[in-house]
Amino acid sequence: RAPMSPTLRRTAAGGRTRRAVALPALLPALLLALALAPAAPAGAQGLRTVELGRAVGQEAAPLQVRVRHEVGSVVLHGADDRSRLYHVALAYDPARSRPIHQFDSTARTLHVGLERAEGRGRDDRRPELRLDLARTVPLDLHLDMGAVEADLDLGGMRIRRLGVESGASAALLHFDSPNATEMQLLSLDVGAASLSARGLGNARAREMRVSVGIGTAELEFGGEWTGDVNLDLQVALGRARIRVPEEVGVRVDLRRFLAGFERAGFVRRGDSWYSPNWDSAPRKLHVRARTVLGDLEIERR
Repeated sequence: RAPMSPTLRRTAAGGRTRRAVALPALLPALLLALALAPAAPAGAQGLRTVELGRAVGQEAAPLQVRVRHEVGSVVLHGADDRSRLYHVALAYDPARSRPIHQFDSTARTLHVGLERAEGRGRDDRRPELRLDLARTVPLDLHLDMGAVEADLDLGGMRIRRLGVESGASAALLHFDSPNATEMQLLSLDVGAASLSARGLGNARAREMRVSVGIGTAELEFGGEWTGDVNLDLQVALGRARIRVPEEVGVRVDLRRFLAGFERAGFVRRGDSWYSPNWDSAPRKLHVRARTVLGDLEIERR
């Protein structure tokens, strides 16, 4: 098992560098030089900042990434530096929370994030995780977020599987450019949170699973469609809104109990609802939905 980090920088309030540690046992190809530690973000003044990173190396084997972040904010996007496997910047209060960072070079797994220390009260400051991930390496990515605000910019990466669990957070997930590989599964679990997913046509996911508790989920399917999509959707007390490009055909198989369903322009055939262009559409979205006391809205535009 590889050491925790090839490079570690810690700064106290005011940005003074305390220590830089280099681990000579690591191969040079794994080292990622972090030249200057950026200033702590405005919302993280007075917090300790930790930066960690690793180079891609000669092998671009798939990487499993698990993010667990219980409080604060998360900013994630693809690394502009093609030599980076990942780069982490954590701003946190060590008296109230603990950073998570474990990298296993053999299993090709990365665990990163922040957890609250037991018995500690609420922290009014805003801990923050910034994570850059390689665009050239196949990724299995899972995020477990608590009371977190998140901006997840996933366009142009090579994501094979994506899972997002959003507890009491407000999250924006967007694919502004196409995923560089076909995604096997995209899974979103929205508890008491609000989640907006944009550019899902660019995700290149044939199978999607979305679960909404008492929160809200907005699913916008813009982008470059390369195949049909199957969406398994469950809504409890919350609300799901689906927006689909007009040229995409939509079929909805719906089971509901005391739940609303807005479907302007759809035609019923048997137990299913169809968009007028279902039979002729070059790309199709098949929605299998179950709603209990919640609301489902589908809009084509």
